[in-house]
Amino acid sequence: MTRINKDPNCYRALIVNERDFIKTLGELNKKLEAIQKQLQQLLESKRAVFPRFYFLSNEDLLEIIGQAKDPEPINKHIKKIYEGINRLHADPSGTRQNRTYNISRLESPEGEIIPLDTKAVSVNEKVESWLQKLTLSMQEALRKLFWSYYSEHVAPNKKLPEKSKMGQQISLAKGQILITCAQIEWTNQVQQALDQLQSAPQSNPLKRVRTLYKKKTDLYIECVDKPGISYVDRLKIIALIIIEEHNREVIDKIIGNKAVTSANSFEWLQQLRFIPKNEEEGEQLFIQIQQLNANFDYGYEYQGNNGRLVITPLTDRAYMTLTNALDLKRGGAPQGPAGTGKTETVKDLGKNLAFYVVIQNCSDQLDHIALGKIFAGLTQAGAWGCFDEFNRILLDVLSVIATQIHAILECIKRGDKQQCVINEMNVCVSEHTGIFITMNPGYAGRSELPDNLASLFRPVAMMAPDFLAIAKITLMSEGFKNKEELAKKVVTIYELMKKQLSKPTHYDFNMRAIKSVLNASGRIKRERPELDETSVIIKAIRDMNLPKFLAEDIILFDNLFIDLFPDLEEPEVDMDDLQLAIEDSLIAKNLQLNENLVVKVMQLYECKRTRHGNMLLGQTNSGKTKCW
Repeated sequence: MTRINKDPNCYRALIVNERDFIKTLGELNKKLEAIQKQLQQLLESKRAVFPRFYFLSNEDLLEIIGQAKDPEPINKHIKKIYEGINRLHADPSGTRQNRTYNISRLESPEGEIIPLDTKAVSVNEKVESWLQKLTLSMQEALRKLFWSYYSEHVAPNKKLPEKSKMGQQISLAKGQILITCAQIEWTNQVQQALDQLQSAPQSNPLKRVRTLYKKKTDLYIECVDKPGISYVDRLKIIALIIIEEHNREVIDKIIGNKAVTSANSFEWLQQLRFIPKNEEEGEQLFIQIQQLNANFDYGYEYQGNNGRLVITPLTDRAYMTLTNALDLKRGGAPQGPAGTGKTETVKDLGKNLAFYVVIQNCSDQLDHIALGKIFAGLTQAGAWGCFDEFNRILLDVLSVIATQIHAILECIKRGDKQQCVINEMNVCVSEHTGIFITMNPGYAGRSELPDNLASLFRPVAMMAPDFLAIAKITLMSEGFKNKEELAKKVVTIYELMKKQLSKPTHYDFNMRAIKSVLNASGRIKRERPELDETSVIIKAIRDMNLPKFLAEDIILFDNLFIDLFPDLEEPEVDMDDLQLAIEDSLIAKNLQLNENLVVKVMQLYECKRTRHGNMLLGQTNSGKTKCW
């Protein structure tokens, strides 16, 4: 470098004075290529043993391999390969020089702990081997927890716990166990009632089951509002309310349909039914899930407490199409505009069946090699892949992908552990693999799927979600008593805002916006128990929308509010301490006490509490950076 710096003429520097220089560079380049090739082969050998490594970048995987004997650095990558695990708890043993670790507990992102009991995993071998053992150990631990809860609380003829004991029962059980066992219990109850109905049509045993489920949801709603309840327990109860309310609605629908006379009626068979199958020895519960002709084994992938989707008739129809597609060894393709719940429905079905769902956002940069790697990981791990905005991929890439997906689906048809070739790699295909694509039709820059690819997927139209049902059940799960009227008002004001306010690109009054208002209302209700429910909703809607409105829209928005909530004043802001602190801070920084800036800082604070990402929009010199 020093020599070239002295005489920076390219021709003299590289050719005349130093004839071997280019030759040396060429040799170094060949060595680098050989090293990279060997490194790639090493990474591929690791991925072949533990296929979930396909979902990590080469850099992340190298970091894991480099620190294989210490679980602590691996914790920052563990969420990328397990849906419900955020941290591995390892117990050290041995001397400082010769230390080994045993993983004894798994922790979810919400802080729930799953003990591995007798199946603690030792970290004294290759990382891909002990992670494979960890997966098996996680599944076995879940089966044992299921058996323990099922045999004590759910097995036939167990009574509903007393109100005083219900909170304790929820607190001791794991969220995933509670929800799935609730679905098993519901399947048992309705199945028995329908069998009785067939033998004695005069008495309607379903009405008894409906009363039981009404009582259950009321008890859960009371529990969610209890003071002192922990964050994890509240998450469990919210998910239980969503599931049990849907169960009650299904019973109502069956009672209302006079054509339902037995357990073989279509209205019952179309539901997702959970049936315990305990032929195996040992205290482990094996679960089967049925819907119409489709049968699935429960996947035992730990889900944590990551919430459940409100189930509307549209969700039910989507589930039916997707499970039917999987039964026919095909893929599923929900289609519709943004914010209608396409990806969330696939994820929620995966949660119900306890499979690992990998979400891949597609773009025109994706090629068949990158997608081939994801397919190789999905097929060998027996996971589900959901490819968002699939029709953004370029047409010539789609035609190659069509052959890859066709080969995978043909293997699934032939049975478990069949082999196919993807990008010159021989991969084993698990029969549990699921491939789903979601599409926003009709947007610019979207390809039409080639016919040979479209024929591999079963389409589901998801155009208009049922806002009212979603708002009602979400408010119910947050402990609101006056849920019907408030849900109507929330949905109405969002429809009016969509129609009457101006149309800047940053306005959004769709499903995501409504959902964030409903979640914010739950938080405000707990923080300010002195407010009545209508005031809580008013505060949530105003907190979530006022910061983003243009000046002329604020007047319109206020008028809409007066129409919908007459005689009700906006609750006072309880952030006097924060306001004083902001004013003191402005004075300390020698800035003017601008009232609008103070308001905007407080609004940004409120936005940060509800949303992970925030945008500050406005003209140059309007104070965006100062506010931040």
